Amino acid sequence: VMRKAAIYHATDREVLSALGKALAADGRFEEALGTVRRAQRSDNPDWQLLATEGAILDSVGKNEEARALYRQALVLAPGEPQILNNLGLSYVLTNELEPAEEVLRQAAASPKATLKTRQNLALVLGLRGKREEGGGPSGAAAAVAPAPADSLVQQNTWAEIAQSG
Repeated sequence: VMRKAAIYHATDREVLSALGKALAADGRFEEALGTVRRAQRSDNPDWQLLATEGAILDSVGKNEEARALYRQALVLAPGEPQILNNLGLSYVLTNELEPAEEVLRQAAASPKATLKTRQNLALVLGLRGKREEGGGPSGAAAAVAPAPADSLVQQNTWAEIAQSG
């Protein structure tokens, strides 16, 4: 389906990006790289495409090339937690935990940071032996923990509703 969409919309960046991600998820990294690179325009680069290309390069062990793309993406979208998260994980892949922690702390500090980003920071803190800071009840992973289940449950039970009627 994605291939057909890419054929009919050969210049649509979103379609090509989605196809590239799907190909990468299927392990077809060279094809994914070609697709994502075809979507990128030198006159108007897209930070999301740069980050996607970086993630694909990380998947095939080309970490330095990936990091260069993440840095380019950060020029276009300074402080973007998605890019910082990918850059931090790139460092984790090569066991460079100190820069990984630094970058993931930046990402996690953003109001746009996701739970996944904070979990990645907690992982790195754990790997560095900083377990209390990363995994304790008030640690990095808990900073964006989902709301407690009881707050999602309707407070008035059916019995209470029936009595009030």
